Amino acid sequence: MTEEMQKETPKNIFDDDYMKIKGQKYINAISDSDNDNFSWVSDADKKVLNLEELNTSGKNKGELRSNINDIRSINWGIPNMIIGDYKTAKFYLCLLNPRVQDATKEATNIQEYVEKETGKALKEIFDDEDQNNDCRDEYYSKKEDYSAHLINVETNAYYNELKKLNHFVKGTTMKDEYDAFSKKYKNVKKDDKSDYEKKHNPLRKMYYLHTYYNYLFRDQYADGKDTKGEVEAEIFDELNQRYEKNGDKISHLKICDLELFPYRTEGKPTGSLFKKGKSYKDLDSSKYVANIILDRVEKANLTKESDETLEDNPIFVFRSYQDWFKVLLQEFAKRKEIKIDEKKTDKKNLEDEKNSGKKDLEDKLLEQYLEETNDYFYEFSAPQNGSLSINNIKKATIKINNSEYKNIKAIFNAQ
Repeated sequence: MTEEMQKETPKNIFDDDYMKIKGQKYINAISDSDNDNFSWVSDADKKVLNLEELNTSGKNKGELRSNINDIRSINWGIPNMIIGDYKTAKFYLCLLNPRVQDATKEATNIQEYVEKETGKALKEIFDDEDQNNDCRDEYYSKKEDYSAHLINVETNAYYNELKKLNHFVKGTTMKDEYDAFSKKYKNVKKDDKSDYEKKHNPLRKMYYLHTYYNYLFRDQYADGKDTKGEVEAEIFDELNQRYEKNGDKISHLKICDLELFPYRTEGKPTGSLFKKGKSYKDLDSSKYVANIILDRVEKANLTKESDETLEDNPIFVFRSYQDWFKVLLQEFAKRKEIKIDEKKTDKKNLEDEKNSGKKDLEDKLLEQYLEETNDYFYEFSAPQNGSLSINNIKKATIKINNSEYKNIKAIFNAQ
């Protein structure tokens, strides 16, 4: 790699010193009712994102933008980027971005946002003696704790979810919690059921476990046949017992969660959140995470080249792979010192040209990219469904087979 390209390789813009400064500003902002100018977004990423709250042109000039809730969540919600030892992990869950917990309420200032996300009044948050436990999401009294929230390499998301679950069900069980919720849910008006379920379903308290990880254990605890909430609650209780018995081992499992876009939104980030002509490819945060993946792939390939008997086969499962792909290919091209035509970096366009028999620079780059990553990259079959089930994971354009799925499950069962 040339010296010029080395300078372009993105560094971690969220180092400890940066996060301590931001953390203290965040604490101050929450305590100051007149301070709504705080933003978690890095200065580098601000150059790419369009975070103006008011429309600056057109018939709605001067009015709040339609995606104002996402803009405020990006600014005020504590970002997440890495959970797990990204240098040595065996399984990587590569997501698009963290979402807000309660999208049913609006927040007009940072104090309202924290109350909305924690479900507690500010006074209650500040007076909480247990305010720095690992189960909190939106407020810590110590500025040092925010760095570990954004980049946590000491444990993994699966362990953190089980720890949160254990804290949640102290003195009870998830089955009892879910049964109590179900009884109340039956009496909720039809038009209100969706919002009520999102806010009060106890299974949703453990987002990653509910959305992704519990599916890996359905055949062990529920015969793999039933997807109803009652069965999921049963799985949660069984996993809680596993945590109480083997918590320390679970904390060292080789699992890592990555976010392409570290800032929080209510839904999938839309193009209007970016300045004209900009995208994930221009965000230093996104480029940094993409290079983490490429570093790990390179390490695995070098291991294979040095000794074929050594097994180092990391598994990356992507959500919104099309968005990840564009950043990954861009950073891959930089490593190969290849300048590509950005109009041809779309996955579908490249695939079309490849199938047509034509071979230009972009085609050759794609072939090299696939050759070096194909052994490790998977994606969800249904982008809207994040379940880690055998029917929802595919490798390239091929559905995952039983053997490959067992390799994923084995990582979570290594206790």
